[in-house]
Amino acid sequence: MFSFVARQAIFDANMNTVGYELLFRDSMTNRFPDVTPEYATAQIIVEQFLGAPLGRLKEYSAIFVNFPYELLVQGMAETLPKDRVIVEILETAEPTPQLLNTVKKLSAHGFRIALDDFALGDTWNAFLPYISIIKFDVRENTADEISGYINDKAHLLKDTIFLAEKVETQEEYECFRNMGCT
Repeated sequence: MFSFVARQAIFDANMNTVGYELLFRDSMTNRFPDVTPEYATAQIIVEQFLGAPLGRLKEYSAIFVNFPYELLVQGMAETLPKDRVIVEILETAEPTPQLLNTVKKLSAHGFRIALDDFALGDTWNAFLPYISIIKFDVRENTADEISGYINDKAHLLKDTIFLAEKVETQEEYECFRNMGCT
């Protein structure tokens, strides 16, 4: 079965496209279909990395791929090019010791890892030293909550890049850029 892949552009602070998040779709309706996250990620990997060349995307573009818990701990991320792919831990993943070991291993092998749509708080603290990018959903958390999290965890987030997702207005853009989202 062939699928459609939506590309969500990721911009830097100067509004230059620096990467794309690949999103699985199975038709022109541009919605996530009734399939498991594991199926969706596997389809993206097969079709975008194993079956079709990535030449359509700019060579310098980072490619963000969502990984559900099971595919991460099974080692699926390790099959991808670490110089191009950012491994996104899905929000449904539980921060278990097994996942932490997987994240440590991926980080040691040079993979960049992103936390996406995670719950702010302490449950992911052990993971933070291995996380390259944190994506904050500005529709799920207020600017004050996100700023508070960044300040509270500053000692764990020294080299972490912050991205703001779902920014829709110039005012939001300025707010989150001033907060340190790049």
